[in-house]
Amino acid sequence: MANEIFLNPDGFEAEVKSLKTAVEGVEKVKFEGVSDLGNKTILDSMSAMIAAIKLFEEMRESYTSFSKKDVKNLEAMKEAWVTKDLALAESMKGD
Repeated sequence: MANEIFLNPDGFEAEVKSLKTAVEGVEKVKFEGVSDLGNKTILDSMSAMIAAIKLFEEMRESYTSFSKKDVKNLEAMKEAWVTKDLALAESMKGD
């Protein structure tokens, strides 16, 4: 297993921005007031739907949390990458 990854500098920034925008969109998805419906009905189908929505909410929260960490890690990776490139360029200048 390799300890290196290849980052394509062309489009990297756009990919990170795209991920960030997608995560923000997912984070906005809400099912407000649905749990209140369970108090107003005794239908099993409604209880099953509410349980599914609550599970979806938990999954959405986990996804956004992990994805936000991914965005931060990608941004840190780019910073380290730029720093390394600058150090390499400096070392190649010569005396």
